[in-house]
Amino acid sequence: MIIYLSRHGKTDWNADEIMGGYSDCPRICGEGITQALRTVDYIVGENVPIREIFSSPLTRAIQTVNPLAKTLRNTPICFDELMEMNLGLYEGFPYRHGQEIMEAQDHDLYRRYPGGGECYDDLVKRVSRVIDPLRLLNRGNYYVQAHYLTNRVILAMLLNLDFYKKPELMTKIKVDNSVIYKIDTVKFICSWHDVLSGTQGDGLLYCS
Repeated sequence: MIIYLSRHGKTDWNADEIMGGYSDCPRICGEGITQALRTVDYIVGENVPIREIFSSPLTRAIQTVNPLAKTLRNTPICFDELMEMNLGLYEGFPYRHGQEIMEAQDHDLYRRYPGGGECYDDLVKRVSRVIDPLRLLNRGNYYVQAHYLTNRVILAMLLNLDFYKKPELMTKIKVDNSVIYKIDTVKFICSWHDVLSGTQGDGLLYCS
């Protein structure tokens, strides 16, 4: 089974380095629209039948996946479980305001964001309600449209990585707006393709 995993197209908040989280923040910008259209070209070019499209219900995800859904004539199935991590009081603030607690997540998957936010352990349990049954199906190919931190968890799950033993994975896996991961859930391997630059490679991308 092949799963294509993509982050939503770029938004103004992404460009300004503002944390979105659970918030239904601004729609995707011009570059994000281009990413969405290039995603259609890439998936169609793969010539792989997509059984279902799963998506976060947040606007930025729906906007990104709609061109693909229309092209494939495949209505997205939305799951709240695929929404971005709840960042509590940090949502709507610049990345730098949450840098200290974000760095603490390197070694503590149970560290909760202030103001009702989630910890990584919360996110893992939430996402697993969708991803675990999907893995058990083991038939057909799927496209999943989600978010930055959510996709890190999904990648770790699908590649059978133990992020409880190596929690630094949660802050090291690179999930750019323009990158699509192609995961073979039987062999536990993946490759990636950047829809803007056209570059591609095997394995995971990591933050420097």
